[in-house]
Amino acid sequence: MILLSLHFILYLSKILNVENWIKVSQYLIEVVVSVRLELSLILLLIVLVIGVIISPFVIPFLYTHEFQASVIPFQILLGGMFFSSLTKTLSSYIFAVGKVKINLLATVVGVIITLILDFTLIPRYGIIGAAWATNITYFGIFAVCFIFLWNKGKKDGIGNRVWRIFVPYITTTRIRHGR
Repeated sequence: MILLSLHFILYLSKILNVENWIKVSQYLIEVVVSVRLELSLILLLIVLVIGVIISPFVIPFLYTHEFQASVIPFQILLGGMFFSSLTKTLSSYIFAVGKVKINLLATVVGVIITLILDFTLIPRYGIIGAAWATNITYFGIFAVCFIFLWNKGKKDGIGNRVWRIFVPYITTTRIRHGR
């Protein structure tokens, strides 16, 4: 698929001028990100549900009953993995459009959240607090990337297809009623 997309871009670059070629390549980036996000959402939800259901059985089986206490932190961390995985796709898009500083900002926000929450939650709640601190950190990094995407979508229409994946009902209702 990637080779086909590159071939398509090269073919269009011969026909179109450079400005149109850039617009076509940006559109293809948006389409790839949208498809990756949609697949990620579906696969992640399936894996998360399966992970939550089977982890109480698999972890003690693989690591003996001494690790039974790690089941709940593992299940908590699965929620953070959801946001971490989506962030990887969004940060790829941010990199592709040349806004690497946004990824740096997201990382700095993540470090700050981690430091604050680790020092406050771990002493009080132990490993459960660490799991929640990690989840909140992953969500914070995701939020920075998503806010960038949202603002970019409002500014020039890029990212609307990605937003439609996250909140399909709201966007399809607004589109249907012409708002």
